[in-house]
Amino acid sequence: MKQPNILWIMADDLGMGELSYLGSSYISTPAIDELAKSGLSFSNAYAGYTVCAPSRATLFTGRNSGHLAGAPAGWPLLPRLLQDAGYETAAFGKSAPMDVVDPGVPDLQWGLPTTHGFDHFLGQPNQAFCHNMYPEYITVDKTALWLHLNAKHRSRIACMANPAAYNYTTDVFTDAAISWLQSRSKNCSPFFAYLSYTVPHAGGWETAPKFPEQGAPVPSDLQYASRPWPQVERDHAAAIGYLDARIGDVL
Repeated sequence: MKQPNILWIMADDLGMGELSYLGSSYISTPAIDELAKSGLSFSNAYAGYTVCAPSRATLFTGRNSGHLAGAPAGWPLLPRLLQDAGYETAAFGKSAPMDVVDPGVPDLQWGLPTTHGFDHFLGQPNQAFCHNMYPEYITVDKTALWLHLNAKHRSRIACMANPAAYNYTTDVFTDAAISWLQSRSKNCSPFFAYLSYTVPHAGGWETAPKFPEQGAPVPSDLQYASRPWPQVERDHAAAIGYLDARIGDVL
């Protein structure tokens, strides 16, 4: 039996009630709706945790979140298991908790994705920095890639007034994943591609963690700009809509 390719797309803190195919009348998610319609929707399943990093940790370890404070060297991890099975592995986006975290327990810490079973990585591996959606740099494998468009003042007003003048991480991660997927030929080994978004988690525009999370950064409020909602709610809905559109581009 031929090994299937695996594309795992993860959103961060996306609520079940924020997808239109699950009944939301406020936010439209046509790409995700179509994905659910054409495949399977696991309506009785739960995420590994209610928030970002612990949920990812349960995915990679298969362990209950109550046992997680890092990853001992002897634990089997999903990307390593797939590597051992002949898969080429790549991660794009927010990879936390695969940043360097030492909870004070011997032999218990995370490292870069490339040390935990991923052949390729482009994204933000550090939990403390990744909630800035307009960072000055991201990590490619083990080195920094500077995003020169973000080497200037960033704010909600500035980034929404001229979106093309800045690098928004949802676009950076998506474009990198698409480029990697398109570079592969049918004769390549099977792949596991992990596309992990930061949105719709709250975030900021300036350099984290020096500047706090201030809202829901997004290049445009899309069709929600005229809704009579608080600004942060319009931005949040638009971040989900923007994410949905980029998932559609990947598919």
